[in-house]
Amino acid sequence: MCTSFQTKFKVLDKIGEGSFSEVLKCQERNTGVLYAAKRLKKIYQNINEILESPEVTAMRKITHHPNVLYMIESHYDPLPGKVTLIFELMEMSLYDLMRNRQGRLLLEIRVKNYIYQLLKGLHHLHKHGIFHRDIKPENILLKAGHVKIGDLGSIRGIYSRPPYTEYISTRWYRSPECLLTSGFYGPKMDVWAVGCVFFELLALEPLFPGENEVDQVSKIHSILGTPHARLVAKFRRIEAVGHGTGTFISRQSRAEVSLASCLRFRVSVLKLSGRCSFMTRRTALAPKNFSNTDTSLTLEKGNRQGKLEVHCYRIV
Repeated sequence: MCTSFQTKFKVLDKIGEGSFSEVLKCQERNTGVLYAAKRLKKIYQNINEILESPEVTAMRKITHHPNVLYMIESHYDPLPGKVTLIFELMEMSLYDLMRNRQGRLLLEIRVKNYIYQLLKGLHHLHKHGIFHRDIKPENILLKAGHVKIGDLGSIRGIYSRPPYTEYISTRWYRSPECLLTSGFYGPKMDVWAVGCVFFELLALEPLFPGENEVDQVSKIHSILGTPHARLVAKFRRIEAVGHGTGTFISRQSRAEVSLASCLRFRVSVLKLSGRCSFMTRRTALAPKNFSNTDTSLTLEKGNRQGKLEVHCYRIV
């Protein structure tokens, strides 16, 4: 870990800011090369505390991958206790890309390519025993058509024991088990989020834009329908032992049922199996039915179909 960030880099601009950090555009003084600097807001007492933070731990654990934004170096200023992480400077996020489209849809082949790269990066994280927990367009970065997963500040170990933090991921991309249990979820939440991002790239609008926890569950039900009775019973058991969130909604209004029945639309999801996979609205909410990254990437490149229609779930 290096020191004196200000000595080595010149800050040019602020790119963005979140709850736990701000991202700065900076330039290395000796070389003139541009980088992204993530300055953490938390105050650290010593280097050992920094090395135990989730993002730094992840960067030390995983190997380099072309679809994961890797930390180049880190800087610790002991006087204010501030940490700055240095990354490659990317051009934009998927969120920026969609916002700049102004309603002009992206080509399907382009969307498919982005999601394939996203799944490759996500598979690499899962293979190394960690899941991201905050997959969303803002955290998926682009540079010359190349996709990289960024912001590993929320990662957890796949083999660690739940319950985890209940509200870690952004609401619109939370899987049902994140919404309906008190922290009892796992890496498949990342795959659910990828599906939501895929739809959003195709439609240029979010799939489940819930205004609060209850509305989020309601919006999922309005499109996918309510879960199968066995899954309902499972969530009830979770609630009974104190691990539920109290947001479970077992019934829909007639208008919602009518909407879900009339839509019967096809939600394209990158499932590279060479054939269509059909999923009813009743079974779609069961986590065991989510494709994992391993399944999605098994087909050899030469055999992959060109049309998105071949790689889809049909909501029937």
